[in-house]
Formats: sequence, C-alpha cells, structure tokens
Amino acid sequence: MNRVRQIIAAGRRFLLLNPPVEDIAAYGLWNTPLGLLRVAAGLRASEKDLTFFDLLDDPGLRLPPPSIPPEERPDGRHGFWKTAIPKPPELHMVPRRYHRFGATDDHLRTLLADLPHPDAVFIATGMTYWYRTVLRTAELVREHFPAVPVIAGGTAARLIPERFEADGLIVERGDLFPGIDLRVVSDLTARYTAYPIELVRGCPYRCRYCASSIFHADTGLNDPAVQAESLRAWATATGRRDAVFFDDALLWRKGEHLRKFLSLFDPGLFRFHIPNGLHLREVDEDIAQLLSRYRFSPLRFGFETGGDRFDSKKEGVHLADTLAILHRAGYRPRDLGVYLLCGMPGQTLREVEDAVDLVVAAGGRPYLNEYSPVPGTPLFDEHLAESARDISAEPLWQNNSLSAYRSPVFTPSAMRRLKDRLASVYRDQDRERFS
Repeated sequence: MNRVRQIIAAGRRFLLLNPPVEDIAAYGLWNTPLGLLRVAAGLRASEKDLTFFDLLDDPGLRLPPPSIPPEERPDGRHGFWKTAIPKPPELHMVPRRYHRFGATDDHLRTLLADLPHPDAVFIATGMTYWYRTVLRTAELVREHFPAVPVIAGGTAARLIPERFEADGLIVERGDLFPGIDLRVVSDLTARYTAYPIELVRGCPYRCRYCASSIFHADTGLNDPAVQAESLRAWATATGRRDAVFFDDALLWRKGEHLRKFLSLFDPGLFRFHIPNGLHLREVDEDIAQLLSRYRFSPLRFGFETGGDRFDSKKEGVHLADTLAILHRAGYRPRDLGVYLLCGMPGQTLREVEDAVDLVVAAGGRPYLNEYSPVPGTPLFDEHLAESARDISAEPLWQNNSLSAYRSPVFTPSAMRRLKDRLASVYRDQDRERFS
C-alpha cells in the first residue's frame, strides 16, 4: 500500500481543492476537474467525509472589485473570474498582462477559516506552467492546518513531481479509484454546466509531442452503459443537456465505443462537445452521419502539420477526402476546426503557412495551437536545445502562450503574420456563411 492509500485508510475527513491558475490567458471549454471528482467519488464510496472546493470554476464564486466576472456563451463555454496580478519576474520581458483566474487568496482564507481540521488535503494539478498556484494553495492550507498532509495529483504532478515534492507535497502518480462511478458525488457534478465523460482511456498512438502515453501505458475502455446512466441521472437531476468528452482517442476503432454509448440515447437529447482533437483517420461516412445526427458541433480535428514527422496518427489520411465526407453529412467549413501546431522544433514558418492553405482548400477552418513543450516527451529535449529560454529549469516557459518568446523561428512578428492570415480566412468563411 502506497503512502497516499495509507493516509486515506487512516483518515476520516478530507479536503479537495481545484486550485486557481495564473496565466496570460485562460478560458473554460466546458471545464470540470474530472480527476478530482473521481477522487471525491472514491472517498465517498469508502464512506469518508469530504469537502470540495473548485477555486477555478465555481459557478457560485463572487469576488469584489477589481476582480472581473466571467463572460459566458450560450453553448456553455465561458471565461473565469480574473484578477490582474504582477507578472513573475522571470517573465518581465513579455509585454502581456498577467492574471489570477479563479479565487483570490483572501477568498480561500475565508473558506478555510470555517472548516474543521482535515486529515489530508488533495490538490489537483493541471498544466505544468500553473505549478506555482498549486504551491501557493498548499501554502495557504498550511497557514490554517500546519501539519496536514497535502497530496498533489493530476497532470503536472505526474510530469514534474520534483517541483511539488521539493515543497513538501506528497505526489500521487497513479489513479486511486479507476472506473469509479461519479453518481456517488452527484451533488458535486450538479454544480457544472456540462457532464464529463471518458469512454476511451489513453491513446493508441505515440505522437512525439504528446503526454498521453505517459499517463496511460495502454489504451483502455470504460463501460459505456455506466457512463450513459451517469449522464442520464445528472440530466434528470439538473435539467441540463450538455456533455463533454475528455477522451484523447474518442473515435478509436472507427468509433466502436462511441457508437455503443450513443445508441443508449435518442438523437437530439443532448449537446455533445469535444474540446480535444479527433483523429481524422477514423472518419468514414457512418461516423460522419453519426456525429451529425447526435448534434456534435463544432468538430475539432488534430492535423498538426502537413507532414507526418511529428506523429503517426495521420497515416493514410487525405485531408480533403475526409472533410468532404463531413461536408456530405451537413457540416460547413466553419464547423470543421483543424488544429495546426506551430513553434515545434525544426518547424518553419512556410510549413505552417502551407498547412493553413491546405486546410482552407480542403474545406476546414484552421486553428493554430502554439506548441507547449511537455516534460518526458521526445520533442521536449529537441525544443530545449533550440529554445531561447530554459524550459527545463523554469516550467513557466512551457506555456504555449509564450511560444513566440522561446522559438527562434516563430517570433512575435511571425506569429502576428500568421494570425493576420487566419483572421482573413475567418472573415472569408463567415461571409460565405451569410451569403
């Protein structure tokens, strides 16, 4: 039994925190802290008492000025409460504003002041470059509960555990409660505007920039019937109709598992959202019709570049033919977002410009994803060798928003040129929509 499991077995009362983040930009794509919710479900199923605070995306959060409230879209996407803060000294040369997104320190202190002493505290981690707010959250917890064990889990904890262990946090590197049913924490999931679903764990591909294989050695499956019943119960209790898939490979095996899941619902009952890029190679006429029938819109696909030197998931894919299948299913170019990576090691500006042209000609809508180097992936060391910043010594520089300040090629002026090109593409596509 590892240390975290020992703490759980010995304890009775637990505090779970999804921390705020500090960044140049942050936006909510149907956010739910799925990993932390699973920990909460496992603890409750083990008859433990728990307190759960989402300090990033609590719908009930209210902050005084100068904090600014979020804007919301009709489809459930939204911003976060944000408070202007000084940039970290390491980023002083970056001419962009910096914010705390989510709860302020004072708000957390107020929450902690009213709590009984927990036996342990779980703090979720997200992107590696958000590590400092995790450490700050742990510091505030210790102000109130000096001797409490603080456990960090999630993405950054797995990728840069040494950052948290050096500050005295315990790092959980695995999945404490695999396959847990979230219905046991229906009071927590009811707070969110979209229900989180994961049918396929991990990804069968090993793209050189991606960390999926670090978290999942193999591709696994969750029971679609259990997921469907959980979604149905949540919708009945809340009256909401938005669900979001967190899968890295949702269409694996030509959507076999997705088909099983959707067959349990009538079309039109839910709005399904997929913020992660889908795999183009899995799209055929049946899948395209299925996605259209069940109101999956807009769609996002991972294409990355015009070549295949960064990944293998595009083998055998002809972009224009695949998008034509989706056009026949009723999708318009503006509905078919195609993610393009830029700022990759050894990549050229022309390579990205050509990829933009390729997507437009094929009938899709190109979206730039500025490269975020992920520790432990094959491309990380390659980018470290070319980067103008030490991305290994300071995780702040792993931020995709700072790609132009690391890359020797994709400089701020080069990125302005690319983004101006995209703005022109979007104007043309939007004009076609209303013509």
